[in-house]
Amino acid sequence: MKKIFLLLFSMAALASCKKDPVSTPSEPGVRYRDPIFSQVTFETVVNPDLAGMDIYQPAGDTASQRPVVIFVHGGAFVSGFKGQPAAVEFCTQMAKRGYVAVSISYYLKPSMTFVDSVEILETVFKALSDTKESIRFLRHTIADQGNPYRIDEDRIYGAGNSAGGILVVQAGYMDEDEVTTFPLDSIMAANGGIEGTGLYQEHSSELAGVINLCGGIKSTTWLDADEPPIVSFHGEIDNVVPYDCGTILSGLSGGTNVLRICGSGSLHPVATSVGIRSELYSYPTLGHSPWVDQNGQPNSLMQEVIQKAAEFLYSL
Repeated sequence: MKKIFLLLFSMAALASCKKDPVSTPSEPGVRYRDPIFSQVTFETVVNPDLAGMDIYQPAGDTASQRPVVIFVHGGAFVSGFKGQPAAVEFCTQMAKRGYVAVSISYYLKPSMTFVDSVEILETVFKALSDTKESIRFLRHTIADQGNPYRIDEDRIYGAGNSAGGILVVQAGYMDEDEVTTFPLDSIMAANGGIEGTGLYQEHSSELAGVINLCGGIKSTTWLDADEPPIVSFHGEIDNVVPYDCGTILSGLSGGTNVLRICGSGSLHPVATSVGIRSELYSYPTLGHSPWVDQNGQPNSLMQEVIQKAAEFLYSL
């Protein structure tokens, strides 16, 4: 994937992450690493072509160029929503660190049976198009709306859990000229390419970095040296999105005719070998999305994940 746009928030660009002024902090700490604001503002924005996005900002902040983290929820491409507890917690905690945090909606197919890999691929491509359009929309607000959220366009990061992790990883590393095998190539073409047919095509959908919560990549051959840094979190006994390369939902469907993907355990060493900065936090005794409980509520591990993710972005 040819990332010309400092997507890869080159070291110099990211170093500026540490130089922004700390504006009216409520607590001691380091901006973009620690929760220095006690209050967060919230608004829902509906753009003409998407179901909407929730935008979280640190209350009282006056910094003019702030990094953005876009959070993409999980739900196996059939459920989930931008206001689910894990999304709210992640975005709130990142906003308290000084980020503009955005939780997005994307295409879901509730009737999907999970036994047809073509159907799943079609759904993933539509969801990926929505994810990329959300990134383009944020750049549209910078270029065409006077930058109302005071965003630094060179520091737009993607974060996602489960299905959302799959989406942000593909958004970060899938390049159109690398998708050459059937039926992936024909499904992509029918979708209008990787970008889809949505609005704001004049703006880039590139990411400056990826936070991967138990997601994965369709093919590790898509990883190239000039692509964005990534930090991954994954339970090693995950039976929904495999830790290594395997079939998604293997623990629920028997693994028949379902999408194959390479999870964090396989993604990380390949990324490192080609020169992408990559960190992996693996949990040998834990399964899928261990940072939320059985009711979908974030637990103490979620706080650890958020802190490590913030430290990773801060260190770039």
